[in-house]
Amino acid sequence: MGGANTVVTAERHLMLRSYTVAGLPSAAPEGQMVYVSDGSSNRRMAVSDGTSWRFPDGAVVS
Repeated sequence: MGGANTVVTAERHLMLRSYTVAGLPSAAPEGQMVYVSDGSSNRRMAVSDGTSWRFPDGAVVS
């Protein structure tokens, strides 16, 4: 909580870390969630499946 890398705000809201498509970290381990700053309007959140980052519709982030 707090600081430069806030994950949970003082209001207890979850803050996803922001990455560009080109700057995404490893998708391992599975279950990670991030915000894709240069994704399309309906594709901003991504979840790791352990191998790839995927948008909620199942499409691989690329």
